Parts: sequence; structure tokens; C-alpha cells
Amino acid sequence: MRPPVTRRRRFFGLMAVSLLALIATGILWARSYARSDHLVWTGEHARHSVRSAPGRVVLGIYEGPAQMRDPRGLKYERDEPTPATLELMTIYLLCSDSTARVVHWEHGGFVWQQRRSSRDLIATGVAPFWSVSLAAATPALGLMTMRLRSARRRRGAKAAGRCAVCGYDLRATPERCPECGSIPS
Repeated sequence: MRPPVTRRRRFFGLMAVSLLALIATGILWARSYARSDHLVWTGEHARHSVRSAPGRVVLGIYEGPAQMRDPRGLKYERDEPTPATLELMTIYLLCSDSTARVVHWEHGGFVWQQRRSSRDLIATGVAPFWSVSLAAATPALGLMTMRLRSARRRRGAKAAGRCAVCGYDLRATPERCPECGSIPS
């Protein structure tokens, strides 16, 4: 029988995953100026990719009726760094289709561009690496803040003569909490 996962183990597990994601993002960010890492998933009628450009992360989506030339599955490539604008220009270089609708949104270093027609969808998203690093660090920062807040609350409750678990007033029964049954340390 497996021992139950305690809150502390869960806390440190989530913290470790978040910190590893932050470290990996930092390494990819620094490396993006010298190399471009490219992860491509190819399906029968779709091709999705994520790659690093200098200081940016580029997401590419193609869904359409065309058969993909690449073998299906996940593939990793490494190449010389190219700017994110390369993928953004390809939408405009494609042959014109009367049903094609192009959406272009750009703000604060973030870009979303898509071309949707009756036969396919081509989309490109660009985000600065700092935003990906912030997203990776958010769970660790949130968990740390929650942990510090609860520790402060417990210390305050103990100093005020209250139960650290439920907050019940222990002045009449200092040896055991009558509300939750916990024994104060």
C-alpha cells in the first residue's frame, strides 16, 4: 500500500516542477540568441510547432486538407536563430484565396496573426521569453506566498492563545482544542 501524499510533499512537488520550468525557460531564453530550438508535431492534416527565436517564443499552427510530407509524430530540430518575423511574413506570401480572412494583432511584443480560408488555417503567435518565464515562475511564487501567509497566521494564532489549526480560543483548555481535537505544541 502506498503512503498517502501529504500536503507538504505536494507543495514541494509543485514547487520543484515550477522551478524546473523556470530554469528550463531561462536556459532556452539565453540559448535563443545563439541557437533556435524547434519542436514540431505533425499529424495527418496538421502541423504544430514551437520554436525559439532571439528573445522570443514562436508558435506555429497549420491545419488543412494537404497531406503532410514529414512523418507523423514529434520531432526536434536545432538550427541557426532566425527572427520571429519570418513566420509572420509567410501568411502574406501565400497565394491569394478569395475566402481567406487575415487577423493581425500586435501589442507589447506579443503578436497573433492568422489566415483562415475555406480550406485551411494558418496561425502564428509570438511571445517574449520574459512572459513565458513569468508564467513558469507564477506557481512557485503563489505557493510560496500561500505558505508564508499560513505560517504567519499560525504564529499569530499561537501568540493570541488560539488553536493553530482552527483558530478556536484555547484560554480555557490550553492542553487540547475542544473544537478540532488538536494538541497545541
